[in-house]
Amino acid sequence: MLFDSRNGDFDAEILLDTSITSPTEVHVFIHPPAGAPSSNSTVWYPAGVDVTVETESGAKPSQLQVEQNTLSFLFTDQAVDDQIARVRVRAKTQKTDDT
Repeated sequence: MLFDSRNGDFDAEILLDTSITSPTEVHVFIHPPAGAPSSNSTVWYPAGVDVTVETESGAKPSQLQVEQNTLSFLFTDQAVDDQIARVRVRAKTQKTDDT
């Protein structure tokens, strides 16, 4: 796992276990936490994020969403069990309707 604090680039490799039925969650600070003083909150992605999650073979998760400050994804296809999923998060440069 790598995180670049200069620009918010995040890269991770995750070994998939399709017997786990709950999504994997990655916290991506797009919005300050409710009630947190703005001087005490680091928001890495104020314009949102571009996210890529896939295996080496190009398989994509059956579920992928970014909601508030959480990226979640789930692989359900047993064909990708024990494969590595690569997660890539990059800061958007301009705000759009979709995070």
